[in-house]
Amino acid sequence: MRKEIFLLVRLALLLSVPSRPSQGDDKEEEYKVYSAILKAKHQAEKSKTLVILRRTAQNGLTLSGSDDQKDILQALSPLTEETLRSYNSRNNAEMELANKFDFTAWVALVDEKEIDEIFRRPDLENNWKAFYQKYPDSGGFIRLSRVGFDATDKQALIFVSQHCGVLCASGTYYLLVKENGEWKVKKERQAWIS
Repeated sequence: MRKEIFLLVRLALLLSVPSRPSQGDDKEEEYKVYSAILKAKHQAEKSKTLVILRRTAQNGLTLSGSDDQKDILQALSPLTEETLRSYNSRNNAEMELANKFDFTAWVALVDEKEIDEIFRRPDLENNWKAFYQKYPDSGGFIRLSRVGFDATDKQALIFVSQHCGVLCASGTYYLLVKENGEWKVKKERQAWIS
């Protein structure tokens, strides 16, 4: 009888342990998504330097012309409501990034204060010249959002903005899916461009 009770208690404890880390502890998977999107869309394997803002963007998901969540789900289909909720929840606050990316480019994690200092003058052309003197071969700077996941870590949503010149900037949502253990871009939707 004691052995049966012991086994039941042990089984109950095993079943109560979450099968995956909570959204706040999922940083390893988050860096895999960051690395995948930077390789696929931002030349991380070809660029010499990637300049990335140290803090993630605090970003609620919106699309041009609509803030309706149904429009977002349709535009980024097969995005699930679960992944969208995770994305919105995780992007209520900024996160400080570490250099845990997996690609060949050298990463410069910079503070927003440094970017603000470079771009403090109204002359954007000279500001960009100063930026590229400091970070040659960088292609500009990138800001990442937090990554939203579904419960199985098979779907991920991220927002990436890239700034590369006076009229050279964009912000894009990417839906990724995990196939054979690798994150792949399934769909993208540009939110803005200049």
